[in-house]
Amino acid sequence: KLTLANSYTFNTEIYDLKIKDVKLFKLDFEKIIESKGLFIDSVQLEEFDLKIYKDKRKPFDLNKRPNLPHQKLKAMKMPLLVHKVSFLKSDLVYEEKLEHKNVLMKVTMEDFKANIFNITSIKKYREVPLKFDMNTKFMGKANLNIDMLLPLADGQNTFFFSGYLGPSKMKFYNSAVIPAMGLKILKGKINGISFQGSANNYNSQGKMTMLYQDLKANVFKKKNSDKNEILSWSVNHLLYKSNPGNNGEVREATMKFERVLYKGIGNFFWKTLQNGIVNTIAPFGMTTEKAAAKKKRKLKRKERKKKRGN
Repeated sequence: KLTLANSYTFNTEIYDLKIKDVKLFKLDFEKIIESKGLFIDSVQLEEFDLKIYKDKRKPFDLNKRPNLPHQKLKAMKMPLLVHKVSFLKSDLVYEEKLEHKNVLMKVTMEDFKANIFNITSIKKYREVPLKFDMNTKFMGKANLNIDMLLPLADGQNTFFFSGYLGPSKMKFYNSAVIPAMGLKILKGKINGISFQGSANNYNSQGKMTMLYQDLKANVFKKKNSDKNEILSWSVNHLLYKSNPGNNGEVREATMKFERVLYKGIGNFFWKTLQNGIVNTIAPFGMTTEKAAAKKKRKLKRKERKKKRGN
């Protein structure tokens, strides 16, 4: 896959797919023969094992404008109607080599089960939205459930999503968190993350409730994996260690993200969730070195004044 990735000008995804069993139910051969489109009642895919690799050391194609899934269906010229597609006993792996970093981002979804309803380009069926639901073992550790409703009707583009991640230790996510957010989790436990929101072609918004305790982490510099002492100090002194906090109140965070138009729905969705996670644990956002140092000096001045007052 590395050799294939090197052959591309841009950081194009490399796919490796294996499927043990594919079952088609009520396939309309007559319409296929007459070139009238593809009509299937349902498709069942078992042990659909997909690996995706991306080398982000390559430049982005800034002219690329990928449509969201429901937009692709509405733009499709060929008549298509599949009432249901199911994935059973499947595994998904996403790997990403990042620029200036010696670590590989890796996200896994084991025992992946999903359903997609009303996959259609035909106008009379597009009054009903495309529906997606899935459940999996995220990073092989925590139960993850996600639901989406994507409108197919003309003039409607806003889609809706919700989800829940079950309890697990935070350190299980280091292979994804370190490259994406620059945080190495040393200690902490997630008791549950629930989220819901909406998005269109340009931006997303929503709410997240992330329940966790005893967060302790190091922060790494953007261009490598050297520990950043100032930022590590800010994580362990300025960030919220738990939710709910000592006052017992649960903090609900806002999610918001402006889509990068040359990137797809995967990046769009993850960046929205990442914004919710950051807004939960960081009262000042992800702190820069300069800002962290300034806050550290300010807190030290307050501590000295307090000591003099005593």
